Order: sequence, then C-alpha cells, then structure tokens
Amino acid sequence: MNVASKTSLFRWSANLALALTGIAVSFSVGEIGLRLLLPVDNVEVTATLDIYTPKECCGIGLKPNLRRATYWNGKKVHLRTDAAGRRIPVQYDFLQQATKAQLVFLGDSYTFGNEENAEDTFPFLVGLTADREVINLGVGSYSTFQEVAALRDFADYFGTATVDQVFLCFFVGNDFTDNLPARDKVLIDAMGRIRLESGPRREWIRQLVYDSRLLSIVVLRTRTAFLELAYDWENSRRPDLYDESFYTKDLLAPTRRALLHFRDYLTQRGMEATVVIIPDKDQIYKPFASSEDRHRPNNELATILIELEIPYIDLLPVFLESASGKPLYNMTTAGHLSIRGHLITADVLQHHLRNR
Repeated sequence: MNVASKTSLFRWSANLALALTGIAVSFSVGEIGLRLLLPVDNVEVTATLDIYTPKECCGIGLKPNLRRATYWNGKKVHLRTDAAGRRIPVQYDFLQQATKAQLVFLGDSYTFGNEENAEDTFPFLVGLTADREVINLGVGSYSTFQEVAALRDFADYFGTATVDQVFLCFFVGNDFTDNLPARDKVLIDAMGRIRLESGPRREWIRQLVYDSRLLSIVVLRTRTAFLELAYDWENSRRPDLYDESFYTKDLLAPTRRALLHFRDYLTQRGMEATVVIIPDKDQIYKPFASSEDRHRPNNELATILIELEIPYIDLLPVFLESASGKPLYNMTTAGHLSIRGHLITADVLQHHLRNR
C-alpha cells in the first residue's frame, strides 16, 4: 500500500471515528436529557409491558399487586392487579366487592383490556351495571386452553359457590391459531415482558431499545405511526382467515377440544357460561367479496359451539350496525377495542344477563 493510500485510509478512519463519537455523544445527551425531563419509570413513557410472570397453571400470568402506568395510544393507562394477579381498576374496594356474586371473564388481551384503563373495559362495565364482583382472568397471548386452565386454577383455590356467570371471550383474529399445538412458544424475559422464541442477537437489540429512553420513544412511536398509516392503506392483514380452505379439521380440532374441556368442566362444577365471539376489526372496517367471507370465522366457531351445546353471543352483527361514528377499535394494526367498543360489548352482555 502506497503512502497516498495509507493517508486516505487514515483520513477515512479518522472521519468514521469522529462521526461515531458524535453519534455517541448526541445519543448520550439525548438519553440524559429525556431522563431529566421525564423522570418516571421507562415503562410509563414507552408503552412496554413488564407485567407478566411465569405461572404454573397456564405458563404465564400477571404479576400480583402490580402498580404501573404506561403511555398507550396517546394517553396514560393505569395497570393494577390484586394479590392473585388479576386486573382491577385503580379505585377498587375489596371488602365491598367480596360481598357480591361473581362474573368470571376468561380471555386474552381483549378481555384484559389492552390500551384502555380497567374501569373503561367491558368486564368492569358489566360488573358495575349488574352489581357483581368481576374476576378478570384475561391475559395477553392466552389460548383457549390457557383460559380453561386459568378457570380451573381460580375455581380450585377460591371455589365456585358465588360464581353467577362465566364468560369465555374468543377473539377470532388469532385464537384458532393460538390453540394449535405448533404455535410459537411464549416466553417471559427477565423484566417480565412477553416475547416469542428468538435468537440472542434479536433479543439483545430488543433489550437495548426497551431499556433506552431515547430509542424507545423514537423507535416505538415511529413504529406506531407507521402501523397506523399502513392500516389505512392495506386490506385485511389475515386474508387466509376468511378463506374456506383455511378451516381444515387440523385447524378446528384443537379449538373444539379446548371448548369441550371447558363445557365438561362447567358441568362438573355446576357453573353457567357463555362464549363471547369477538370479531377482528378487519371484519368491521375492511372490504370483503361477500358477507359469507366476512362472517366465516364466527360461523365456523358457532358451528362448534352449537354442536357442543354451549351458549354464545356473536358480537359481529352488533359491531357492523355500530360501524359508523367513532371507531370500535384503536385503529392501529394491533389495536384492540376502543372505549366505544368496550361500551357496546358491555351493553350486549348486560342485556344477556338481564334476559337469561
């Protein structure tokens, strides 16, 4: 290598080192500045959820006695759990609630109430109107098998003498596939966050983004903005969900088996239950070739429920009637029920309880 080449390489290396130093300094200043300006838990400002813990009955559960706040869809959402790891509102009178008959809700993040405060979610709205104690066993990522296991765990420990009604909430957007034996394994990291099995490099990057105040705000909020924009432009995210060929015996058999376990356990313990079919928001806000395609996931599930003689409520017709006006879902790709969606769901369930 001649002198000119060595000089050029030296200059390039020096410029690169200077640029990297500048980036590191800017990052450090930004990180320190944000932590001074926003002196709260990183969870609150980044909408990361460190609320999960391993649980023997169901694989995962919610941390007991949780007290968290997080920035979710532009507003502050409080996350509270009781000593058993069940979601409760911020203002919760344990002694008053303990004297009431119970409504037990089983489900995933839609039942837990992602993106909304507990007092604005349908389980607690129903309980308030019906003057019942709400036992919300909903946990994000749960399959129907885990929901039945959660019910067993609750009933074995607390008994069922005061249970008035059990609602199993089935989200058609992913519960069929979540019930498959080959679904991705859900893990809990050291901070109490859900993750799927992934390589160490990907986990290291993920950890860095979540632990950094600057990266969390920039990356996570940029991602949210992109998903909101993308959702407005794309058609259904899961076109296979509305294709008749998707519903094979292999797909439906695990869901049928889980619901059969659910029915038999209810009969054994003398409990009354209803399955609530929660639509995917694509069924409400995306175009479909036919009404049959739009309703296919719900109809496939309803066929199983009718066969097993399990009462059910399908929310899709009511949601379609209510599609105009404020959205029923938070309109990001992964958005869950909005406050209005929870209110309408609660109205339907309240009517069901009054007219059993």
